[in-house]
Amino acid sequence: KTSSSPSDLILQKGAIIVRESYQEALDTLHRYERLYGKKVIKIIGAANAYILLNFGDGMAAGKPVPVEMNGKRIWNLPIVLAPKCGGPAEVGSVFVDERTLEVVGATDRKHLIRNVKALAREKAALA
Repeated sequence: KTSSSPSDLILQKGAIIVRESYQEALDTLHRYERLYGKKVIKIIGAANAYILLNFGDGMAAGKPVPVEMNGKRIWNLPIVLAPKCGGPAEVGSVFVDERTLEVVGATDRKHLIRNVKALAREKAALA
C-alpha cells in the first residue's frame, strides 16, 4: 500500500533530497580521494572537526588545496557556509598539516563572524 497524504509525500520527497545530498557529498569525497589519495579524507575530517568545535554547525570544509610551506605539505580548506545558513559561500579557511593532521592555522572567529554577517547583508540587499 502506498501512502498519498500530503505529509507523507513531503516526507518521501525530503528523504529523496537527503539521500541525493548524501550521495553528492560521498561522490565529492571519492573524487578528492582519487585526485589526492586516501589521506585527504582524514585531512577533511580534521578540518571539519576543527570547524565544528570552534565555529559550530552550519559550516564545513570545502575543496582541499595542497600547498608546500617550509618543507611541509599543508592543506588549505575553505570554510563553506551551508545553504541553510545563507551560503553556499566561503567565509574563512582552515590549514591542516598533512603529516600530523593538526590544524596549523585558521581564520579567527571574529573575522569569520564578520564574513558571515557581510554575506547576510549582501543577500538582504539583493532581496
